[in-house]
Amino acid sequence: NERAVRRSFRGASYVNDKCCVIEGCDWFLLALLNSKLMDYVFRSRSPELLNGYFELRTSALSALPVRRVNLENAAQRALKEEIAGAGKKLSALYAQDPPGKYKKVSSDAAETERSLDRAVYKLYNLSAKEIKLVEDN
Repeated sequence: NERAVRRSFRGASYVNDKCCVIEGCDWFLLALLNSKLMDYVFRSRSPELLNGYFELRTSALSALPVRRVNLENAAQRALKEEIAGAGKKLSALYAQDPPGKYKKVSSDAAETERSLDRAVYKLYNLSAKEIKLVEDN
């Protein structure tokens, strides 16, 4: 019965392939994982597949240096809020106008990405030399 099948899938997600799932709605973590710094670290620690793709494995994801933020430190708390805000804004922008393989990102999304990356670089106290290394790769 098609109606019974539809009912049993409500509220659940199913995939037909390997995937990693991060539960919850942590805008800070989402933004951090989508920053240029985490992309650089992930790519440097993961084996490359065909056509420049990388396989997202739980071991590689869990090894990323996700920084714990001291919420009692006003500067760190402000950076966390800035990063989370950028993640939330990017999510909304991409929901309205998803980027594609051959499609440019909107100027608003590109500026939000740059703002996100600057905040992440501050959070990790990267030097100008380290930032250049991340930006050039």
